[in-house]
Amino acid sequence: MPKHNEWRTKFVFKLRGSAIYNSSIPKSPPPHRIALYKGSTHIVAIREFVEFAIHSKIGKDFTEYLKDTYIPDETLYASLQQHPLAPGDIHGDQPTWIPRALQWARGSATGPGYRASLLDFYRRFAMGTGTRNERETVCPQDSV
Repeated sequence: MPKHNEWRTKFVFKLRGSAIYNSSIPKSPPPHRIALYKGSTHIVAIREFVEFAIHSKIGKDFTEYLKDTYIPDETLYASLQQHPLAPGDIHGDQPTWIPRALQWARGSATGPGYRASLLDFYRRFAMGTGTRNERETVCPQDSV
């Protein structure tokens, strides 16, 4: 975790109304000796990594640990992929370019109905409950 971002995971964050605030309560160390990294919220992952993140004790414990941190989605994948038991792991420095996968519909990339949470998308995909359209990941036109 870059020094200037360490505050995101060193303290418990809470909601007050619609605002997030630092409670100044120190967080315990991450479970399973997971090293903390900051990375992208968008990833391309192999199915085994997605299943590891969603179903393994390590993935579940780490997700629970991050629930009261600041911007947990930027820590989840980048840190979990470093764990020695994570399939398709990346050790050391994060890649310079991280691919993005978004769900597009009707040729538009705007509005809440057209862009799904990537974690939710992969959760449905990994469980085999997604629709055919959801299982087809389309690259944005400007990246082709």
